[in-house]
Amino acid sequence: MNVPTPEDDPGAPDQDATGHAPTLQERAYRLISSDIIRCRYKPGEKLTINTLVSTLGLGRTPVREALVRLQESGLVSVVPQVSTTVSKISLRDADSARFVRETVGRKVAVEACARWRPGDLDELEYANATMHQALRAGDSESYFDSDNRFHQQLYRIAGRERVYDWVSEVNLPVSRLRWLRLMTESLDWGSLMDQHDRILSAVEARDADETDFLMSQHLHQLLDEKGSVVSRFPEYFVTDE
Repeated sequence: MNVPTPEDDPGAPDQDATGHAPTLQERAYRLISSDIIRCRYKPGEKLTINTLVSTLGLGRTPVREALVRLQESGLVSVVPQVSTTVSKISLRDADSARFVRETVGRKVAVEACARWRPGDLDELEYANATMHQALRAGDSESYFDSDNRFHQQLYRIAGRERVYDWVSEVNLPVSRLRWLRLMTESLDWGSLMDQHDRILSAVEARDADETDFLMSQHLHQLLDEKGSVVSRFPEYFVTDE
């Protein structure tokens, strides 16, 4: 099976949590990290500044700075004066990131139940409808982007946009695992879609207890399915548990 990959990440925000447009370094970081998450660049693949400059249409300085940040984020490994390569996914880091995502995501969703105002649910409903369309079309790109938008909107409704940025940075190993989960043929998307439907209904009903339960179930599912993903793509992982 060939893993489909994008040239860019259409789901990447054009602004940060403060409303500012990204710098060139930030843009380079987002583009490269998106390509790593979506498997355009695979574990062990070498990344050179010259190639990235040509591919991204950006200068050497922002690309070089982006690679430093990518190393700090654990997405690339650097051997000074030798090579920069895409890192494998650490299962230990992925589990730690999932714990953070689940713990924070549940609290944020419960806050969203209490805080949403007329119009706030429009983006949630749109993201959910787009996921349904993607499910019918088998469009992994659209599904992944809409899933991200759905969860980001919960943070926005709760007034936790800055927290979303922080969690997203920690969550990179999980983002890579989530993408591979969509590529694992033995795991369908229907259960995920059903969970999103139920979460949307619970938030709309301001049912905090049900929202908390559903979010815990939804964000914990990846841990339950990890074995299937690793078996399908063993070359993407380093087992450090």
